[in-house]
Amino acid sequence: MTLFRSVVKTCFPNARIVADKFHVCRLANWALESVRKEVQKEFSDYRRKYFKRSRFLLLRRYKNLKTSEQMKQLTVMLQVSEKLKHAYRLKETFYEVLNSNDSNEYVQRFKQWQNDVIQCAIPQFNRFLNTVMEWKNEILAAIATGYSNGYIEGCNNRTKVLKRTCYGLRNFERMRNRILYMANSK
Repeated sequence: MTLFRSVVKTCFPNARIVADKFHVCRLANWALESVRKEVQKEFSDYRRKYFKRSRFLLLRRYKNLKTSEQMKQLTVMLQVSEKLKHAYRLKETFYEVLNSNDSNEYVQRFKQWQNDVIQCAIPQFNRFLNTVMEWKNEILAAIATGYSNGYIEGCNNRTKVLKRTCYGLRNFERMRNRILYMANSK
């Protein structure tokens, strides 16, 4: 991605590069997943399998948990490991940073989150922090503009699913027509 950024800056010096929030959030989730995998290696077989089956509870935002049972399960998972608890809190706090309404609020929340990451000293989140620091201007532009390439990502995903379910198509025109039909139908 750094190559892409340098090419854009060279060819389009006045362009404003915007990082997609989805990919930034995905990096936060990957950091949390890495911590979960590291922590669960220390468990017995039963608990390790339970953590593996319940990993989506960790990836889901706390405010989006639907039932009190899910909240209880998450609480139990976070009580098992202090490191996992801190990693989950860092992920949730970072999501709040991204939901900032303006640049000033973002900068203030980001500094607090950065200090939290440094205090927790979790290597996965330190790497994530380094990536965010490298892309901070582009992330700030994403917050300021509100742009996202989510629609394009969805179109790409739909095309890949079509290709996979059809086991590929030999005729390009048929594939193209099918994609256009899917894009225009509800």
